[in-house]
Amino acid sequence: KVSANHSTNFFGWETNGYIGEGPQQGGWRKNWGECFVNLRLIPQLKIASKWGINLDKLNKLLVSLTNFLNQHEPKPTLVHGDLWNGNVASLQDERGVLISSYSS
Repeated sequence: KVSANHSTNFFGWETNGYIGEGPQQGGWRKNWGECFVNLRLIPQLKIASKWGINLDKLNKLLVSLTNFLNQHEPKPTLVHGDLWNGNVASLQDERGVLISSYSS
């Protein structure tokens, strides 16, 4: 809830980062579908094009996916995206916990 209360009203993140060991493009988009498709999915598909995936053949699908996700209209919220054993734990009652450096 805290990150939703401090939302930028945009989707994305201000700087480039990593998804696993690979690069993840930074940037902001007003709509969720545009953010997911343009900043997350297409960069991964460009990497996959080295293995023979033809991006031109996916254009119609990517436009449809963008429109579909935009219809969902979620509220922009900061979500912790770097899960590794140093920032995830479990409580004694086995509930999961994310360790974050976010401060307001």
